[in-house]
Amino acid sequence: MMGQSSAAGQMRRRENEFLQNEANQTRMESRTQKRQSAIVTLSDQNHQELEALKRQREETLNKYQEQANELKKEILEKENELALLNIEIAELREFKCTEYMIY
Repeated sequence: MMGQSSAAGQMRRRENEFLQNEANQTRMESRTQKRQSAIVTLSDQNHQELEALKRQREETLNKYQEQANELKKEILEKENELALLNIEIAELREFKCTEYMIY
């Protein structure tokens, strides 16, 4: 009887060790899975932030281009005004010279 009790005790100890090892393995796998999930989550967040920065950069570039185009348009308008004023001045000078010649 004593031999059976000792053998049963050893068997229970082995089962307990096996179950303890299984529990440890499961905890390790769970931690590893959580870490991998955290890495994936961070990677996703970084990707989203990069996409947001790209969109913001594009918007800024578009605004800059619009402003540059508007300023170029204004410069052309002012250059046209200046050219017209120069023509008027030249015509007035001619008129003034002609007026002096008449008198």
